Formats: sequence, structure tokens, C-alpha cells
Amino acid sequence: MFNAANVALSWYQLTGNFMLLLPLGFIAPFLFPKWRGLLRIVPRIFLTTLTIEIIQGTSTLFYLSNRIFDMNDLAVNTAGGVVGYVIYLITIFVMKKDKNFVPNHVEKGNLNEHNLYIKS
Repeated sequence: MFNAANVALSWYQLTGNFMLLLPLGFIAPFLFPKWRGLLRIVPRIFLTTLTIEIIQGTSTLFYLSNRIFDMNDLAVNTAGGVVGYVIYLITIFVMKKDKNFVPNHVEKGNLNEHNLYIKS
């Protein structure tokens, strides 16, 4: 029988999995210039997701949790990371259009906690 509560739970879980690695796709290119480029970041996002899923699967084998390895989570997490990277690309495009918005060290990839600021 159809149970609306399970449908709501599945949408909640799907949204959570999508949002899990979205920040990685957005923030990592700022912090790690070598990750810039779709063909560079997608494998790293996928491997991060795979690591999370392997840990979930193996923890169940040792009775440490009731989580399972799920291929759907692998795909949705990776898609979320890719969308985060697309948001990064849009952000960089907007920042480069306004020359007062981006300091030189951000364009060169020399970004750390001491020089992360926006020019005014």
C-alpha cells in the first residue's frame, strides 16, 4: 500500500544526500587550485562519496551502525558536488566581471584564512 510518510522520508533523504557534498564542490576549488576543472573535481567528489559509502557498508558488517552501501546515494552525492562546482563557476564569473570584487591572490589561487576578504 502507498504510504505518504515513506515518500516524504525518501524526499528528505534524497535532498540531504544531494546537499551533503554540494559545499565540497563549491569550496574546494577556492582552497585547492589543482581541483579546478570539471574533469579534475568530479573524480575527487566521486571518491569522497565512495569512501563515505564504503565506511557505511563496512560499519554495518561489524555491527557499528545500521547504514548500508547504496548506489543511489553515490550518484546523488556526486551530482550534488557537481552542482556545487557549477555554482562555483557562476560565482567566479560574476566576481571577475566586477574588478573591485576579486583581489589578485584569489585569481592566482593563493587563498588562505589571512587573505580571504572582499575589496571595498
